[in-house]
Amino acid sequence: MPRLPIAALLLVFAALFAGGGAARGAPTDFTDSLMHQVFTYVERNGYRLAAFESEVYLRFRLDTRRRNIVCKYVPGLFALERGQHDYGGEALLRFRYDYPGTIDQKVLALHSTLPQLHTIAPRISDNVNLSFYDATLLTGRILSPAHARNRKFYSYHTLYRYAAANGDTLYHVEVRPRFHNTQLVQGYIEVAQRTGGVRRFDLSGYYDMTRLRFSGRLGRDGQLSLLPERLNFTTRLKLLGNRIDGTFGARIRYDSLIVAPSTPQPPVSPEGYDLTEQNHLKTDTTRMRTDRAFFDSIRPYPLGDRLTALYADTLTPPPAPKAKPSRRILTPRTEDVLFDSHSLGAAGRASLELPPLLTPSMFQWSRSKGFSLQTRLQANLSLPRDAAASAELRAGYNFKQRQFYWRVPASLLFLPELGGRLYVETGNGNIIYNSDQADAVRQALEGVTDYDTLIHVFDRFDFHYYRDFYAQGAVEFEPVVGLYLRAGMRFHKRTLRGWNDVAAQSGMARHLRSVAPHVHVEWTPGTYYYRDGHRRVPLRSAWPTFMVDYERGLRWGHCQAEYERWEADVRYRLRLYALRSLYFRLGAGLYTNQQNTYFVDFDNFRDNNMPIGWDDDLLGQFQLLDSRWYNESPYYVRFCAAYESPMLLFSRIKYLSNYIQKESVYCNLLSVHALQPYAELGYGFTTHLFNAAAFVSAANGAGVAFGAKFSLNLFNGW
Repeated sequence: MPRLPIAALLLVFAALFAGGGAARGAPTDFTDSLMHQVFTYVERNGYRLAAFESEVYLRFRLDTRRRNIVCKYVPGLFALERGQHDYGGEALLRFRYDYPGTIDQKVLALHSTLPQLHTIAPRISDNVNLSFYDATLLTGRILSPAHARNRKFYSYHTLYRYAAANGDTLYHVEVRPRFHNTQLVQGYIEVAQRTGGVRRFDLSGYYDMTRLRFSGRLGRDGQLSLLPERLNFTTRLKLLGNRIDGTFGARIRYDSLIVAPSTPQPPVSPEGYDLTEQNHLKTDTTRMRTDRAFFDSIRPYPLGDRLTALYADTLTPPPAPKAKPSRRILTPRTEDVLFDSHSLGAAGRASLELPPLLTPSMFQWSRSKGFSLQTRLQANLSLPRDAAASAELRAGYNFKQRQFYWRVPASLLFLPELGGRLYVETGNGNIIYNSDQADAVRQALEGVTDYDTLIHVFDRFDFHYYRDFYAQGAVEFEPVVGLYLRAGMRFHKRTLRGWNDVAAQSGMARHLRSVAPHVHVEWTPGTYYYRDGHRRVPLRSAWPTFMVDYERGLRWGHCQAEYERWEADVRYRLRLYALRSLYFRLGAGLYTNQQNTYFVDFDNFRDNNMPIGWDDDLLGQFQLLDSRWYNESPYYVRFCAAYESPMLLFSRIKYLSNYIQKESVYCNLLSVHALQPYAELGYGFTTHLFNAAAFVSAANGAGVAFGAKFSLNLFNGW
């Protein structure tokens, strides 16, 4: 057989590929042109989809293997039995989507072989809300490869083409992330040559410690071509010996599509901030169906053999396997008591939220404060006409200070139409020194600028610290959503620590009491909300929050502290592209009309010993500042800023990026009497298991100090 020349062989292969429509390895300029068609698809067709409602039939199977208690810490996860099990079920969901990504949802019906499954968790149902041409593929997460601004995060390669059934040509485009990050996906999309729109997709990624893969088909015509009509996704969670595999299939039907107007609209009136209609599913009290007969009547396609068998097993359970010797240290009941949160209800109106008895998530450590633990209990009571009462116990212990902290705030919502609320709180505040000692400290600090010398001056003082017990009551109204008006009274009884005969002979007061009217005004303009019965529930605002606080100490009976305290604060979170954000906070405080002995105890500038969360402690707090500075100066001015990103430094590195959810850079500036200025710069990151941050500080332009902060998270931010 004669040998063909190499050139002839190349021509034959080229002809075969051309005839079969397999244009592999398409040039980069062709891929760029094709992806330009994808990026401009919405704009070229004039699509302006502003809102839609959909009904989703969701079928699922779960293959679980639970070996230890770790699964109990994962919020939104099913209550799984120990051992290996296979579950299945169906759900009917209702969704309402509104720009810029607000989703209202309700589970209309649910039937499952998992008896503890009472609803579909958002971590599952949110995967159904896929917006392929938006900036984020799923609500608030995963950057879409079909959005023009995301092209810098992805690379695209056209592999081949083939003829579709409708006569169009579909190009198979491979999508790869340019670096490893949980906000990016890889896989392929199929692009129609005629329209430049995406018809099918198959993408995978790693998000929230879960391996996620989703594939599907978009609608064919008009606005529906922006939305998926069929969607399949699989999840795999592997965590310290536990494994949970999920397979989900969704059929989606769209009832209404709302198109945004082509011309700019006039400014929104106050009534226009009411989004009750767009959030009616949140307030829908229709009872959820749980019977299988309902799904038998609406099921769009037959059950598979495996799910049919699972349903049959629930009717005639298989015989229990022979018991094996148990190696468990704790019984399931003991695990529930020690490691589970509990909600105890009474007649559907009252509830008591109990935290786990043992959980490392209440653990925190920092260089300045040492180790601390804290926990919370909460009770709620629903009353007629949407009135409500609630109370909370927050308790914590700081090992370095050897101090136990506690707070008991309680409130009664008595006029829900106007946010009328009665608020009371008791607790113990920080241990601080009084204004007489603060005056002496300020005199000693005059002319000293070196930070180490300033601290040395502090260390030489024999401070007389006072324990604090306080009680306050206030009435609050919200005449306009976003505008809070509060007026009330505060009482403090401060008791000198280490009281003895020497202190009495020197004329020191053992108890110092104060009573003060208090006024607080807080305003967030342009707050959108929805109505839940008589209540107005705030949603969001694009404006900053402004706050003014005033307190006047009165001489009354044994209360001799006479002073005026003013504080003002502005805080704003600016959402940036690609899931990033900037946070700003500017505040100032001043004590005036200072008479007799009082305490410099600001509301917004204080040593926070019981932060609610990681962000509450870092966004606006000073981590390396000695606690004695908070009470030395009768005034303060501070500026705090933070930049947050899910793909900053370490979150771009493979393996590390699977665990780091968010990275933050902090810049905090402070001006008080002897610090002009004090500055802290920091870097931190958040994972599902723990949070960590490192800081460097400098005062008066000289001297550098280093510190860190750490807290166990255990999925609390999931």
